[in-house]
Amino acid sequence: MSRVVLGGLVWIATEVLLTVTIAVSWAKGMEKAGISDPAQAASPVDGNVGMSMAGLFSSLGAVVAVVVVTSSFLCFLQKQRLERTQLLERFRSCQSESQQRFQKELERLVDRHELVQKKFQDQVDRIIEGQNAILHEMIGAMRFIEESLGSSGALVQGILQAVDSLPRAISGLNILVHRTTGGVMVRPAEEKPS
Repeated sequence: MSRVVLGGLVWIATEVLLTVTIAVSWAKGMEKAGISDPAQAASPVDGNVGMSMAGLFSSLGAVVAVVVVTSSFLCFLQKQRLERTQLLERFRSCQSESQQRFQKELERLVDRHELVQKKFQDQVDRIIEGQNAILHEMIGAMRFIEESLGSSGALVQGILQAVDSLPRAISGLNILVHRTTGGVMVRPAEEKPS
């Protein structure tokens, strides 16, 4: 319980106790005066009864004051309850708006993160595709170079064999020319200087 409500309950209990005390003392005063019916108090017969009327009116005034104070305190409590309810409603409204703004911001950040992640993944995929294309082209170029080197090596080997066999071929030709010309060696014509 809140302190206001607890204080109000204590106040009401005190007022009720005071009212009961006043009512009991009024009843005792009426009894001492010898009045058993409160209607008799309205017409004073002697001086003692008049005094009882004054006590009665003061007791009634005290009771009315207690009732007025209690009702005003109950109005105060009701006003406090209404203000607390309004404050709670405002808090719930603000909290709901704040929660909605937070949720929208969170969704925006999640969407942005997904977009950045997708762009990053697209860039990585493009880089990998480019590297794969370059690698494929380099493998083809390496194979071509390998084949070229293989055929160049065979060509060089053939040229070396041809160069190695050239002196034998020249010897064989010299022998053949020697036999056909009757032992005269044919020498190539020398070029004349111009």
